[in-house]
Amino acid sequence: MKAIILLLSLAFSVIHCDEECSVEDPLEKLILKTVDQAISYDFPKSNIEYFEGLEEDKIHEYGTFDFIIVGSGSSGSVLVNRLSEVKSWKVLLLEAGGEYDSFLDIPSMYIYAQNSKHNWGYNTTSQKYGCKDFGEYDFIIVGAGSSGSVIFNRLSEVKKWKILLLEAGGDEDDFSDIPAMMFFTHLSEMNWGYNTTSQKKSCLGMNDNQCSYPRGRVVGGSGTINALMNIRGSNEDFDIWEKQGNPGWSYKNVLPYFKKSEHFEIQDADSGYHSTSGMWNVSYVDPPTKLTKYFMEASKETGGQYVDYNGKNQMGYSRLQMSINKGRRASGGRTFIDPVRHEPNVNIVTNALVTKILIDSDKKVYGVEFLKNGRLLRTTSKKEVILSAGAINTPQLLMLSGIGPKTHLEALKIPVVEDLPVGQKFQDHISYIALNVRTNMTYQRRPIRTVIKNFLRGKGLFTYGANTQAINFINTSDHRSTKPDIELILIASPSTSILASKVYNLKPEFAKMAQKEYNGDTDFKIYVVLMHPKSVGEVTLKSNNPLDFPNIDPNYFSDEHDEDIETMYRGIKYAVSMLKTNAFAGIDAKLQGVVPVCDKHVFLSKEYYYCTIRHLSSTLYHPTGTTRMGPNTSTSVVNHELKVHGIKNLRIGDCGVIPISLSGHTNAPAVMIGEKLADLIKRVHL
Repeated sequence: MKAIILLLSLAFSVIHCDEECSVEDPLEKLILKTVDQAISYDFPKSNIEYFEGLEEDKIHEYGTFDFIIVGSGSSGSVLVNRLSEVKSWKVLLLEAGGEYDSFLDIPSMYIYAQNSKHNWGYNTTSQKYGCKDFGEYDFIIVGAGSSGSVIFNRLSEVKKWKILLLEAGGDEDDFSDIPAMMFFTHLSEMNWGYNTTSQKKSCLGMNDNQCSYPRGRVVGGSGTINALMNIRGSNEDFDIWEKQGNPGWSYKNVLPYFKKSEHFEIQDADSGYHSTSGMWNVSYVDPPTKLTKYFMEASKETGGQYVDYNGKNQMGYSRLQMSINKGRRASGGRTFIDPVRHEPNVNIVTNALVTKILIDSDKKVYGVEFLKNGRLLRTTSKKEVILSAGAINTPQLLMLSGIGPKTHLEALKIPVVEDLPVGQKFQDHISYIALNVRTNMTYQRRPIRTVIKNFLRGKGLFTYGANTQAINFINTSDHRSTKPDIELILIASPSTSILASKVYNLKPEFAKMAQKEYNGDTDFKIYVVLMHPKSVGEVTLKSNNPLDFPNIDPNYFSDEHDEDIETMYRGIKYAVSMLKTNAFAGIDAKLQGVVPVCDKHVFLSKEYYYCTIRHLSSTLYHPTGTTRMGPNTSTSVVNHELKVHGIKNLRIGDCGVIPISLSGHTNAPAVMIGEKLADLIKRVHL
């Protein structure tokens, strides 16, 4: 709890507040008072602390009543109300707790109410195997991320099936529900805390040349700590999947699964490409900022068109379609798990690290082993095990279980069950993070009370995921192409400079530059994202110990002919050209800051940008390909039904199966993959 409040304090410190800005507002005082009390509150260890001063041998008369009701909960409240209607009856209501506080009227304060005098503070007795038996299940799902959440929900619809969901992290909380807190969640236990291996041609501005590599270790997975952008990719991407030998994965085939989950709340969109009947909310963040309007006007001036990038044509600019519900994060956990978590045929176990897939001599999977509360537990499956641990953790688990590159496994003394290229086709979107722009604008700082009020109404600063506001898809080498090679993301985030040193693992000199050269009152950023890298990396094991982190080597900008860095350079030039438009000239938009080490080159020259690209580019958190889909066992790990080659009763449902880099982000495809895999499973077993 203290960690959460510290992060909230940091968030509020970004929003300047003078002395008189909050003292007049009862709502803000109530929330901050409640939060403060929750920090310092300690639960009593017994009832003695609740009811002090008991005279054990003396009983006082309290009178005679027709009815005595013990407890004023939901049932007791109704009873006292209805019995009181009979005016001839005398009714006594006894309640162990105190009177109702007005802060309990605020729905989002429930977590603080649970850490207050209004909660008895009970814990269960020590549980040897958790609250449910870890016996046999029909299906075991490993990982409660975006894909795993959907698979869990859809399989739970079959009431005769018993479903177990294992998640290495804990549950989401109110803090992660706030979209603007994304970067703070990266500095919490919700993030695995991975770094890449030391890079030779990238991440040179980061400590030990290692980029940070955030991955979600929480219910909802990386969808609980991401920027909420809902971007499917180009229609052509999925047609290529099918052409590579994966029948059923063309855009025509996957579009129904994109639509199946979606509850689309945007009016200016292409008809036929969206649905309003699903569970997963997708909407704009309102209201759009002035900066968003300037960015879109500049995009239009440089030849772009306004598009529904999840519709017929992706190329162009738009406001961001966000996975957000009434201003709060619409993660896989909130959307797909919460509605069914109490169904009688399901079991969800958090803080459970799966360490091994159980495989018999016939290469048939029959269960998993996992660590929970310091104990190694085993559970078995009657039908299938589904791995949805993500493009980093799924390959790690496969290799620990003997499924992976033979030479690598033998070197670590892991018995080889199946020789497959697990972890070997790793690709990722890398983003240039150093395009800082200064303007003559002054952001209107909002008092804390206003920010809180707006958030409770589903609007305002706290509803923007990492303050991402608009987007522009371009192709820098072929302007007639319908498939982008660069994505430009508008970010207005005063917190960027404050958090940069930790979030991006920056070396001190670069962290100092970020804080010195970035002004949260006037500046914005444009992230330049490489959509289709030629460089290929790998995920390997550090050891045969499941408690060790895997080696994550994205191998950025390592392609033989330097096509990746050249494409990134062209993308930066395009972004700079946008600053010269009338739209941005009106706010005097100018590039800001010279990157240390690169100042030996002429500012804004090609050599300068090549240098800055290698120093200040980092992941956009979209790993794919580590368990890629395909027909050939020498180049792929799963087939078009997402079954692991050569292994019975084992499937993979996460973004590791994506065979080529996407023209979009990974969260929407992850949900689509989950929907399609659930259908594939039902076709076999129903």
